[in-house]
Amino acid sequence: MLNLDGEKIEAAICELTGCLGSNKTKLRDLEKEKARIAEAEKRISSLISGQESKVKILRNALLVLRGVPSDVARVRGAIIDCMRESQRKDIYISRKEELETQIKEFKKQLQKLCKHPFVIGRVSYESHEMYESSWVLGYRLCVVCGYGETTSGWVYNDDLWHREEGFPTLNENAERVIDKHGLNSSSGSPFDIWQPLEEVLKRFVDKRVYEIVKT
Repeated sequence: MLNLDGEKIEAAICELTGCLGSNKTKLRDLEKEKARIAEAEKRISSLISGQESKVKILRNALLVLRGVPSDVARVRGAIIDCMRESQRKDIYISRKEELETQIKEFKKQLQKLCKHPFVIGRVSYESHEMYESSWVLGYRLCVVCGYGETTSGWVYNDDLWHREEGFPTLNENAERVIDKHGLNSSSGSPFDIWQPLEEVLKRFVDKRVYEIVKT
C-alpha cells in the first residue's frame, strides 16, 4: 500500500484548485487589459498618424506662402517675360534669336540660385509591353527652375542587385515640398512650369489645410 494520506491529498487538491481558479481569473483579467491596451494603442497610433499628416500639410502650405527668395523670383520673372515676348507674332527673327539666347542664360543663372523648394515627380515602375518588361526610372523636376533628374536605378550592393529610388539632389528635406506623382512622363510636367509662380504652386497646397486651420 502507498504510504499516503487520502485526506491530505484531497486537501491539497482543494487548495491547488482554488489557486488555479484564482490564477485563471487573473489571466482573463490580464487578457482583457491587454485587449484594452491594444485598442488604446491602435487609437493613439491613428491619432498620431493623422496629426503627423496635418503637420506636413501645414508645413507645406507655409513653404508655399513663403515662396522663393527675391533674386530667384526676379530671374524667373525675366525668363517668363522673354518667353512671352518671343511668342509675339510680329517679332523679328533676330530679336527672337536674341531672346532665346537670353532665356538659356537666365535658366543657367536660375538653376545656380535655386534650392529646388518645389518638386514634382514620378516614382519608378515596371513597364510591361508584349512579352518584355523594363524598369522605368523615377524622375523629379523642380517647377521653379526646371532642373530635373532621374533615380540612380539599379545598384549592386552586398552581392545583390537592387533598385535604388534615391535622387542625387532632389531628395526629401524639411525645406522642400515634393509631389511624387505630379509627372506623367519623363520628358516634362503635365502643365507649363513657365507661368507665374503663384499659379504653379497652387498644386502644392493640400485643400485640407483650410479645414485644419479652422479647427
